[in-house]
Amino acid sequence: MDDFGGYAAGLRRSSRWVIGLYAVATLLLMAAVGLDLTATVMHPQTWNDPYAPVSESEAQIAAAMVGVSLLGLGVWVLALIVFLRFFHRITKTTHEFAAEIVETSPGWAVGWWFVPIANLWKPYGVIKRLFTANDPATLAGERGIPPVALIGWYWAVWIISSVLSQATFRMTQSPDPSVVETAVYIDVATSVLDVVALVLLYKWVTLLRDWHLAKITRSDYAEDAAPEGELPTLEY
Repeated sequence: MDDFGGYAAGLRRSSRWVIGLYAVATLLLMAAVGLDLTATVMHPQTWNDPYAPVSESEAQIAAAMVGVSLLGLGVWVLALIVFLRFFHRITKTTHEFAAEIVETSPGWAVGWWFVPIANLWKPYGVIKRLFTANDPATLAGERGIPPVALIGWYWAVWIISSVLSQATFRMTQSPDPSVVETAVYIDVATSVLDVVALVLLYKWVTLLRDWHLAKITRSDYAEDAAPEGELPTLEY
């Protein structure tokens, strides 16, 4: 690797952007759910009578909710793009010294996130193999022990949150006001799961980053890596 220092700095910077953007998106979407819940509690007559006149405060809350939701969605899309670039970069580098462990190409490591059904398990497998290949306790090309519990918990929470989000979206299309009202409360529960997923994302992204940098520092892959016995500072 021609510029290990630049590569390491870029990877750390990317991981910080990933977590920061996802944190902002999560907070904005939680704020939108909070506004929706406020409207539900303050104006229950809207759910009981869909033809009831809309007050000025209801209209203001609805407008704020739409604005915050769109902003949160925009930040979430940006976070996804930054995450996929980070994921592609670390997969590409790992593939160069442990292709037989990673198995999946850098392109498909990103592509599997967009394939319906397959995205329920394929990206999880790639993440686990990246940890296996980057375990700093092993030499280049050797299989390590991935943090299965951490990855598994994150993946389970992410899937449950995604399923609930899809369910509530469909429920909001229902002509039955009580069903739409129930969707609001489910959204609150989903927001809690999103916070848990964010914490777990922070843990596995930073851990994978630090394992990866420690791994290539201890191998001959980084030509200008730190001298033997000196590892880069692991930042969390």
